[in-house]
Amino acid sequence: MPRFISGSRDGTARIWQFQQTEWRSVLLDMSDRLPSSDSPAEEDRFMKPKVTMIAWNQNDNIVVTAVNNHLLKVWNSYSGQ
Repeated sequence: MPRFISGSRDGTARIWQFQQTEWRSVLLDMSDRLPSSDSPAEEDRFMKPKVTMIAWNQNDNIVVTAVNNHLLKVWNSYSGQ
């Protein structure tokens, strides 16, 4: 099933898929952190994360997002985890 991804300066990306006559999306929030992560970095308190680039891996199972705070985030393209 065809899918596409969009990224935004609001700090989110969405993986879109057309299902049963409507577009549905999986939300990727750049402010999400791993459960084991410490509190947000000092710079995150002053700068809202924004998506700067997005890419799929070779078989479309993984999405990589680049964020304006110099982080790369790797996401499962089906679950958004």
